[in-house]
Amino acid sequence: MNFSIGRVKLLVAAALLLAVGVAPAPVRAQGVGGASSALNNAAVLTLFGKNTSFTARVEIKAFDKSNKETTSMPLSFNMLDGKIRMEVDMAEMRSTEQPDPALAYAKQLGMDHLIAIVRPDKKADLIIYPKTSSYAEVPMSPEEIADLDKKYTLATTKVGTEKLNGHPCVKNNVTLTGEKGEKQGFLVWNATDLKDFPVQIQIPAPDNTVMMTFKEVKLVKPEARTFEAPAGLTKYDSAERLVRALTVKVAVEKK
Repeated sequence: MNFSIGRVKLLVAAALLLAVGVAPAPVRAQGVGGASSALNNAAVLTLFGKNTSFTARVEIKAFDKSNKETTSMPLSFNMLDGKIRMEVDMAEMRSTEQPDPALAYAKQLGMDHLIAIVRPDKKADLIIYPKTSSYAEVPMSPEEIADLDKKYTLATTKVGTEKLNGHPCVKNNVTLTGEKGEKQGFLVWNATDLKDFPVQIQIPAPDNTVMMTFKEVKLVKPEARTFEAPAGLTKYDSAERLVRALTVKVAVEKK
């Protein structure tokens, strides 16, 4: 998987960017479902080990080749036995890059507050926009469905110990090897007081480095109802149709 800076933004932002249709072509090509797959990737989820149900706040940061921070994005992240729920307010995103006009347009449509729910059991993602009282149910692509069943062999090498946000951690180099021999490398901080939960994951890439830091971690099962669309919302069968409806609504309101 390509964990580029564009991919990090996709994690929670691309569903609205892609739907609006003004994201860069390489980003659009990854599909709306790809918005959630950076943390719903079988390889990355392997790093959580037996911690399959929890709630947390996550700070995602990206750094360029000179290790300068270029983007940061906080979000809430809940997992329940494979189901994933992420919530983000795009107003909290910080970037050294030029303001993206797509974000301004998304805010105009009321789509800057986003909840993405990944449902492997339904082979679908729910993209919810609370401000608009609407959501779309987006089928996973064949590639994403195939990814759900991928198995990885994990090899860990201890490189030291470190205290991170109050948690005593073992710092590990982790290599995941897929069934076809493909490898992915990570630097992981496993908290010994949280059943080795990976409170920080560093993902190197050719042009940048991505860091995911998990805070306020609670090893409890989130309520199952939070992985469903709230009652009373208007449902659309695609993000594109949802955005078209919102665009018409905004145009009418301006008249």
